[in-house]
Amino acid sequence: MLNDIQGFLFDLDGVLCIDNDPIDGAIDTINELQLKRVPFRIITNYTILSRKRLHSKLINIGFDIEENHIISAAYAGVLWLRELNNPTCQFYLNKDSI
Repeated sequence: MLNDIQGFLFDLDGVLCIDNDPIDGAIDTINELQLKRVPFRIITNYTILSRKRLHSKLINIGFDIEENHIISAAYAGVLWLRELNNPTCQFYLNKDSI
């Protein structure tokens, strides 16, 4: 079955984890995809934590992933702005988000 699949997108909250608890089987699933070299990304509309903090959270609860596997709402905005040739803008984040 995995031979026909080109990649996976996983939502973060409720699919891979709930708060700081991984969903049963989620870590094994991600490990298996990496072992088989199947591309995946973790997507979330979570806006309270930065991408770096989301990565740290996932590492701390047992996921073995790279930061580039995560696409957050804020990061999607950054990618979109880059497509617009980096217009001048400023992001404002809660100090606890950084």
